[in-house]
Amino acid sequence: MTLFPSCLFPLPLVLVFLLSAVAQAIPTASELLMKEVTTRLATAELTGDEAAGFQKALLGSEEWQPAYSLSWQRGAHLVLWIELGLACSQYQGAGRCPGTRKSADTFAEASALASKEGAPIVIYVHGSSWHPASRLFGEKIWSSAEFRSTLPDGVVLTDIHLKQLLDEEAAKAQAKELEGWNRKTIRTFPALQVFGADGHLLKTVQGREMREIISPAILSKIVQEALVSMAQRKDLLAEIEAARQKKDAEKELEALIRLVELSLNPEEKIA
Repeated sequence: MTLFPSCLFPLPLVLVFLLSAVAQAIPTASELLMKEVTTRLATAELTGDEAAGFQKALLGSEEWQPAYSLSWQRGAHLVLWIELGLACSQYQGAGRCPGTRKSADTFAEASALASKEGAPIVIYVHGSSWHPASRLFGEKIWSSAEFRSTLPDGVVLTDIHLKQLLDEEAAKAQAKELEGWNRKTIRTFPALQVFGADGHLLKTVQGREMREIISPAILSKIVQEALVSMAQRKDLLAEIEAARQKKDAEKELEALIRLVELSLNPEEKIA
């Protein structure tokens, strides 16, 4: 008498096949991030003609290489890269695929560049020379290629390093670098700020919100959402002005409500 019917002898092979299928169904970290990036192509401010360079950067990085070696699984990843390229091509000329960001050494330089080119500014405010959390965030997240490669073209990046125990000469030099920036807008370190090209402070992230940014992908999402809200704010301000010109109180109120609901800093005053 046999323990199992002969028809069940292939059972181990079936289990192996099922386990392989389950493993394939579970997305890897790179697949999840790739899906997120691809989705953002239709919603975020990204540029089109740099898709090929972005794909090359991803494929050339060990971080993005699959942890397995089966050719059919590698083929699935290749499809993802191709899909990214096709998605980018749909937005060719519309400023919608990852590219090279501009950077400035000081806030004053960033403000001048942003004003000249009509670009927003993203600032990392920190005390890395004396604050361990600032240093760690800067090295692992702010400076990472993963964060910077997903930002839209035209964004100006800079950081403000607030040093301590400066002598008189160094303090004057730092004050000159920070001309136009309001120190009172930051309460804790590190912090993130997004400014419009006109110098308006759109978004401040600090305290508990910063502690929740545990990866470059999360930081990228926050920045891109702020930039989308920035564009919506511009449109809503135009709607408010047009409604006022027409003395249409209902439309003005509707636009004002939508403006207040944006995930940006509260408006101080709307003239």
